[in-house]
Amino acid sequence: MDTSEIIKTARDMLAREQAQQALDLIGPVVPREQRNIELLRVLAETLMDLDRPADATTVYQGILGIDPTHAEATAKVQDAIAAMEMLLKLASNADDLRAWDEARENYEAVLHQYPLAILALTRLLAMDGFEGRLGDADRHERFLIRALKTIDLLTIHHNNLAMIAYQAIMRPLTPSVEKAVTTALNTQIATLAAAFGPLATAQPKSTGRLRVGYLSNNFRDHPIGHVTSALFAAHDRAKIEAHVFYYPAGDANPYTDQIKAGAERFHVEREPAAMLRAIARENLDILVYLDGYMTTFLLPVIARRPAPIQVYWLGHAGGCEIDGIDYILADETVIPHGEEAFYRAKTVRVPGTYHPASPHPIGPDISRAEAGLPERGFVFCAFNNPEKIDTPTFDLWMRILRRVPESVLWLSITQSKSIVENLRKEAESRGIKGDRLVFAARVPDKSVHFARHRHAGLFLDTLGLNASTTALDALWAGLPVLTVTGPRFASRIATSFLKALDMPDLICRNALEFEERAVTLATKASALTAARDRLATNLTSQPLFQIETFCRKLEAALIGIAASHRG
Repeated sequence: MDTSEIIKTARDMLAREQAQQALDLIGPVVPREQRNIELLRVLAETLMDLDRPADATTVYQGILGIDPTHAEATAKVQDAIAAMEMLLKLASNADDLRAWDEARENYEAVLHQYPLAILALTRLLAMDGFEGRLGDADRHERFLIRALKTIDLLTIHHNNLAMIAYQAIMRPLTPSVEKAVTTALNTQIATLAAAFGPLATAQPKSTGRLRVGYLSNNFRDHPIGHVTSALFAAHDRAKIEAHVFYYPAGDANPYTDQIKAGAERFHVEREPAAMLRAIARENLDILVYLDGYMTTFLLPVIARRPAPIQVYWLGHAGGCEIDGIDYILADETVIPHGEEAFYRAKTVRVPGTYHPASPHPIGPDISRAEAGLPERGFVFCAFNNPEKIDTPTFDLWMRILRRVPESVLWLSITQSKSIVENLRKEAESRGIKGDRLVFAARVPDKSVHFARHRHAGLFLDTLGLNASTTALDALWAGLPVLTVTGPRFASRIATSFLKALDMPDLICRNALEFEERAVTLATKASALTAARDRLATNLTSQPLFQIETFCRKLEAALIGIAASHRG
């Protein structure tokens, strides 16, 4: 049968609603007839009948590669793009309104037509996290990695690339894919930075102090605001002229007020170009950027380089791989010696731990009932951001619950209450009753949050991306934190804290050791009492929560950077 007969037969099959038979007929012919437009048209129609619009659109795009003026192919491709854009708009609007079910339905509809739709994949992956959809997250992660290997990353909007780079901290990409993502992001950010134009030359300052600026969108009721709230007041003003540059988000709050009161100079700008000029005017020696990929609109400010030395620190685990970042602040635990080559910026280590911890007041006791806990049973606590909970971590937690009768796992609700139903279903699928997962909503008074930790016996860390501020909260409240030292910066954060507290027995080498130690601490009262007593002593005797001690180490690191840069 020649090609024209195959085309005629396939059309007859389509008329009889035999689309699969038509595909079986023409599929083997296409590779040798790749430029036969009529055959490709029949293939596209067949794929549409089989409800495979994305594949059909790819075929129509192939027709345009042969004949760019082909009217039918042009119309089909344009219709497909318009339909996808409409679905994305609907999904995005619902997303903004936190109408998660509607947003998810439309993002999934986009993926049905375009499996390589990056925006839909990244948003679904984020929603999977805070809704506790572990299986969906694994599926969307696989789809995302496949898409990133397939398409031209420079065609992805820089906001989406930054979101992917941030999500990779929780759900690692392969090294080559992650490098491709950050390289494409860096290229786009450089273009945006160039659009700012020239900067006015700053006048030298007469003071001999090191002029340090700290830039963030998160000097507020946010983990960055929490842990830095007491930092700026602790600076030695004989050595450091500390400027805080805040790009505000939301209403005024006590954290911003405390940071403002502690800073020597506090600058507020609400537009990236204005922030760039404000930083440049101060003729800083060093600019410390705290947000990384979380605040996309500040990345071009960094890339435009308003200060001669620029440092990334703290905001999220790992580096911020864009031009303009000269140094990354870390410690010997999160970036051990020998791993410096994994980062574009030069590694500078703060002795002990790279992470500040600002003490906070702890409120009065509340009852278990007031905390939403059952009256009996050991309480494992994991107030980590739900997006950090992945399948291996959850599997580990459920094995621990299975071995500690009547115990419960106390988790956190952030953006979506559907996490309660979803994670309880996940627990039941692993043989654990759903009501053994107890959920805590966020409270506006953090002293109350600290107080409720008194009812927990042990904090269980996440494996991929450790708790950071959440772990510090637990430790400050006197709750032991159990962690595993992992293979990446993100999975060594809690280890850094526990080393700084001289609590090595809470640091595990692997998941099996973590499981055994968690069960021991939950079932042997003497072991848990000893750990809690040692923690209570070390909170005051060890340096983790001594903000002035930390500040001296931070200052020494910054002064060392300035000296080496000049030399």
